[in-house]
Amino acid sequence: MNDRGEATKPRVGSSSCLLGNEVRYDGGHCREEVVADVLSGWLTIIPVCPEMEIGLGAPREPIDIHVGEGGRIALLSKETNRDFAVVMAEYARLRVSELEGERLGGFIFRSDSPSCGVKGVPRYRDGASPEEGSGLFAAELLSRMPTLPVVEEGDLRRSDDLYQFLVRVYTYDRWKMLTYTGLTGASLKRFHLSIRDLVEAGKTGSWVELGSLPEPGDLPDAAVKEYERRLMILLEKPPGREGNAETLCRIAFSLEKKGGAPFMAEAVTAVEAYRSAGTSLVRAKEAVRRMRSAVPDDLPAVDTFLTPFPADLAEAIDRPASYESR
Repeated sequence: MNDRGEATKPRVGSSSCLLGNEVRYDGGHCREEVVADVLSGWLTIIPVCPEMEIGLGAPREPIDIHVGEGGRIALLSKETNRDFAVVMAEYARLRVSELEGERLGGFIFRSDSPSCGVKGVPRYRDGASPEEGSGLFAAELLSRMPTLPVVEEGDLRRSDDLYQFLVRVYTYDRWKMLTYTGLTGASLKRFHLSIRDLVEAGKTGSWVELGSLPEPGDLPDAAVKEYERRLMILLEKPPGREGNAETLCRIAFSLEKKGGAPFMAEAVTAVEAYRSAGTSLVRAKEAVRRMRSAVPDDLPAVDTFLTPFPADLAEAIDRPASYESR
């Protein structure tokens, strides 16, 4: 059970239908178990349904994106050919402004939706094959909040992508808390050190490539925004099994020298089992955390890599590979 207060939980937007709300064009929903039953207990979920919120109701006519002369975008209902592009654009502009004020840590979108799809949404053009792009609301949010961690619900069915999305959400939330409360040179350097192993896993040298940090008292907005942009790009893709395993081995050997030797054999066994797909990343990190508990040193990079989000949440999302094929 999550004991983190509502005020301190990361705030994540979600297409409302993924929570089981009956807001789809056919009056149904597309409830996603991991969003509705698991993540909702750990994140403050803000439901959004652009089509309902512009007054279309449910059930309603399906709508599609069309591209006309000069690239003009239309959002047309299939039966009556009504165009909702202008009202959707105005709604999206205002709704994203509201969400910017919510201190969002991420957004979970419904795939293939003409309002919420992130990628692969058909855009029809007379006499030509459909183009692919984003839904109109998603496009506005991505344009205005380009560093925000976003995902489509299908990605969350893959364990690596689900885990990495949460890494991104919690890292982004920590970063935004620093910037909202007053970033200093000292707090930036502490944060930078803490994310070293998260960034370096499978991408040697990338942490250094984030660039030199401003000196205390010299934090121009442009430098802070560029740091955020580059950080979130580096965290976008999961490190992969080999990258995680190599990082865990390096941490384990370091901890062995600092007092964690009694737990070394268990940790190495767990990491090698993970490397060969015999156990999950959650279990491998759990074994190395037992080593960490025997070491009193302040090790922010190690702690952040081993526990990038609450351990109980990691336990809650740990599931057999068979889930991913459902």
